Amino acid sequence: MSFLQQFQQQGYVIIDNAFDSKDIKAVQDALRKLVIILNKHEGTPVKIDDTVSTDAAMLALREKNPQYLVHLLRTLSRTPEFFRLNLQPNIMQSIKTLLNMSADIPLYATNNGILLSAPYADDDKHPSNIHLPWHSDLFHNIPKSQCIQIWAPILHDASDEIGAIVVCPGSQNEAPNIQKFDPDADLFFHRYTISDANASRFSQVPLTIKLGQCVIFNSNIIHRSGYNRSNKIRCTMVGVFHNPDNQHFAPVSVNYNFLKQTPEEYYYELTQDPKALPYVNKTQ
Repeated sequence: MSFLQQFQQQGYVIIDNAFDSKDIKAVQDALRKLVIILNKHEGTPVKIDDTVSTDAAMLALREKNPQYLVHLLRTLSRTPEFFRLNLQPNIMQSIKTLLNMSADIPLYATNNGILLSAPYADDDKHPSNIHLPWHSDLFHNIPKSQCIQIWAPILHDASDEIGAIVVCPGSQNEAPNIQKFDPDADLFFHRYTISDANASRFSQVPLTIKLGQCVIFNSNIIHRSGYNRSNKIRCTMVGVFHNPDNQHFAPVSVNYNFLKQTPEEYYYELTQDPKALPYVNKTQ
C-alpha cells in the first residue's frame, strides 16, 4: 500500500525521520531552561541541578502548583525552537502531497503547540491531566477547511505506558455523523465527543512511535488521548495545517488571555486613571 493509499484508507500515516534530531534536542533544552527560570521567578523551593531530570523537576513544580505546567507549555509553544519544528521539510512535503497541494503554496497553521500531560489520576481535573475522550477534530477546526493534523512525541518515545494517541483506522468518513454536542461541557475539547459504543465499531490502535517520528492524520478520524501511566511527563507536539487555496478557507483571529496582569491593570497601576478602574481585578 502506498503512502497516499494508506492515508486515504486508514486516515493516518507515520513519517519516519520527520525531525532533525538537533531541532528536537533544542526544544528539549529550551524546556529545561524554562523549568529553571520558572522555578527561580516563582520562588518554589525545588532543587534543580544536573542530577535532577527535566521530568522530576516538572513534577516537583506541579506539586507546588498544577498551573506551572500550563505556564511551561504555553511558553514553549511560542519559542523559536518550537517554531523550527513546524518547518521540517519532510513533514511539510508530506502534508502538501496528502492535501494535493502545489509545492509553491504556503500552508496555514492553527492550534500548533506543545502539550504536557502529567501521570494520570482519575480525580485530577487540572489542564495538565486532562484525558480527551473519543472525538474527531472536525468541529475544532476552521469549518470546511482542507486540513491535516500532526502529533509527535518530543521528550520521550510514545509508549503504551506514557500514553500514545489512539486512533480508529478508517473512521474518518463516519465520524462527522456520530459526534454529539454538549454545550455544558467544562472544557472546549469535550464539547464534541463520540461514544465508546460508536468507537468500538472500529479497531482501536495505539500509535506507539519513537522520537523523530510523526503521525499525520485526517482531522475527521476518531481518536483519543492515551493514559499516562508512567512516572514521567508526556510532552507532545500537535498542530493543524490548512490549504489556503480553498474556497471555504478563512484565517482565524486570536484572543489573548493574560494570566497575570492585564494591560488595563498595568495602565491603572501607572496612571491611576479612573476610566481604567472597571477593568481592574478581572484577570482570568
